[in-house]
Amino acid sequence: MNEFGTFDMEMLGINQDQIKEVDSSEAEVVSRVLMSRIKDITANIRPDGITFNATCVRSMVGVIHIQMYIDRKKHRLYVRPAQEFDKDSKRWCNDKDGKRTSRKITGRPFGDRIYKMMGWSKGYSYRVVGYPAIEAGTDDEYLIYFDLDEFDQNLLTERGLEAAGVDDADLGENAAQIRADMAEEKAQNPIEPGLFWLISKMNIIPSAYIP
Repeated sequence: MNEFGTFDMEMLGINQDQIKEVDSSEAEVVSRVLMSRIKDITANIRPDGITFNATCVRSMVGVIHIQMYIDRKKHRLYVRPAQEFDKDSKRWCNDKDGKRTSRKITGRPFGDRIYKMMGWSKGYSYRVVGYPAIEAGTDDEYLIYFDLDEFDQNLLTERGLEAAGVDDADLGENAAQIRADMAEEKAQNPIEPGLFWLISKMNIIPSAYIP
């Protein structure tokens, strides 16, 4: 008998008759993107561009510039290594003293195309998981592909909308609800996320957090 995945009855101190029977046939699997770890390859897509995380950038040796390809049928985004002066190449990272760090690639037309293709709301940013791959029929044409159907969406802040150049016309018929959700989230979290690091360094306790 293959014991893989069975229970260690001795460790649990129970027998087979004490194990409860349940029906999980209608449960949904938890997507990997919702449980993303620090070493996962991810990209964050916003209405005005895209940012690849540090793990993604460092996964491809020495790559400073990339080309991006969109597969409309499969809803995939492909990233290939490129040289600086290759057609349609984009710089996807900063490179200082040999250390590469992520940087935002700004492009409103790119955001428009992705959001329209996927039917996404511009009131949100979307995080997608990437996978290392090799082009079919080759041995050394490495690339990364992102499945755009596997995403985690995050509500943008008012400042984020403004920075991305998104207005109520872009938000469409859900504009009022999105604005209301933003106001509610701001009330629950009065400090901008980017300020938490500075506050912790300065040892400041905001008045909103004083009992």
